[in-house]
Amino acid sequence: MTLWKSNRYFFHGDSYVAYRVSNGIALTLGAPVGRDISAEFERFATEQGWAVAWYSVNAQFADAHPQFKRLQVAEEAVLNCESVEFKGKKFQNVRTARNKAEKEGISTRWTTWEELDITSIARISALSEDWVSDKALPEMGFTLGGLEEMMVNGTRLLLAESADGTLHGVTSWMPVYEDGAIAGYVLDVMRRNEHGFKGVIELLISEAMLIAQSEGLAWISLSGAPLAGQPDDPSWLDVALNRIGEEVEPLYGFRTLAASKRKFQPEEHPWYLCYHDELKLPAIALATMHAYLPEMKTKDAISAFKAWMAA
Repeated sequence: MTLWKSNRYFFHGDSYVAYRVSNGIALTLGAPVGRDISAEFERFATEQGWAVAWYSVNAQFADAHPQFKRLQVAEEAVLNCESVEFKGKKFQNVRTARNKAEKEGISTRWTTWEELDITSIARISALSEDWVSDKALPEMGFTLGGLEEMMVNGTRLLLAESADGTLHGVTSWMPVYEDGAIAGYVLDVMRRNEHGFKGVIELLISEAMLIAQSEGLAWISLSGAPLAGQPDDPSWLDVALNRIGEEVEPLYGFRTLAASKRKFQPEEHPWYLCYHDELKLPAIALATMHAYLPEMKTKDAISAFKAWMAA
């Protein structure tokens, strides 16, 4: 994700921090890549007159920096792929989707953007445009990819198709590297045909688990669902963020997404916002909104308000 467009970079030795600047806030995209150069980046940001907000960092980074305040902003769902078996009552929906797909002649294809033919590209583009047009706000960016991010080198695509050419759904998977080798995949784009096979997401995620297992990988991640975390000991800020999550649910459905991921019995890992000063939280919130929706216009805000009121 740090290689997507619109990011700035701070390099120190063989490591770097990807970040964006808005409202006097240097909003990072996760923790430093490589070694922990957070102290060096903090000094650099201070020299520029910016406050730093470490956004979507894992518990390991947060625990290593007790001097920061923290706020849970998302929850990552990780699936173990070392032994994949869709057995028992908890996987009934997954088995049903897979069996029904087989009966209806729906197959999956593991590929890349470069390997697609023109017809497949047109179908994916049309499906993505339909999905965006159904939303009250523009497509989000920053940590959420779209059509352009599907084209990034190394990204894998998993398609569900019928023999007649109908595209029922598509997911994209970003490779995660450790010591130069792929260690797992992270789900990014997830689109389904509203008029197609109903269990297509269960089919695609379960198939991705089997593919990862066949490649000898230990896990895949269904990524983080923003504003969907539930801390064990919530502060007043956690309560406020939880309320915001409830309010924006009609616009993007993050909590519905998190609930659908739980069908696969994932391990859930919190992602945090780490920061120094609570007085900076309004500016951090604006910087985060600008990162996710840099192109939002007044008409988009009015449309979103109407959708929220209707819900």
